[in-house]
Amino acid sequence: SDRQLGAGLRPSTTDCAAMRGRGRGGVGVAPGAPPQGPPPAGQRPLCGMRMAPNQVIAGGVPLAQLTQVLSQLTQRVVVDRTGLEGNFEIDLTFTPERMPQGPPPPGVQVPSFDPNGPSLFTALQEQLGLKLESERAPIEVLVIDHVERPTPD
Repeated sequence: SDRQLGAGLRPSTTDCAAMRGRGRGGVGVAPGAPPQGPPPAGQRPLCGMRMAPNQVIAGGVPLAQLTQVLSQLTQRVVVDRTGLEGNFEIDLTFTPERMPQGPPPPGVQVPSFDPNGPSLFTALQEQLGLKLESERAPIEVLVIDHVERPTPD
């Protein structure tokens, strides 16, 4: 409401479109530098997003991409009504509502997190300066009521 971004949400100065245009895939390469692989785990990519069970870190992404992630995390439709344009760097750390079940896949390290840390909703407000508000609204739904194989021509 005060139009102030939180410390974890900053406008990005990286020109990701130009990086992708040079065929670098936006993996975090400075202009003129040789191509590199993705940044190490836990480090923010210059152009892209990384997710963990308790963290979202991103660089050079529009808020529309964050709303897609929030839709997955909350299992609800999330709509961006901030009016903020451009790309952003995002650092968001929270305590997931549901802890991951079972052992991680081979070679994958599960990041440690504080079980007493902020919820996703609290972290969004405190770290990014954003607030999720629940409301009812109509949404488009595609209903398939009949399926049959096509007939040969």
